[in-house]
Amino acid sequence: MKLLLRVLQDVARVEADLDGLRRPRSLLGDVMVRDMAGSCGRGVHRPAGAAGFHGRCHGLDYGSR
Repeated sequence: MKLLLRVLQDVARVEADLDGLRRPRSLLGDVMVRDMAGSCGRGVHRPAGAAGFHGRCHGLDYGSR
């Protein structure tokens, strides 16, 4: 029983790590993305959904709609 619990905890930990890779977060928990300084000429970190965020022109999709 303890082994099963340990395996389930490990699976949950790996899932959380993978989720963190898909949606990088700052220490404050805000979803942050790297704007790649492409067609709009910006190259700054911005919270997803912030006014003026240009993630779409770089093909990023972190809930910035």
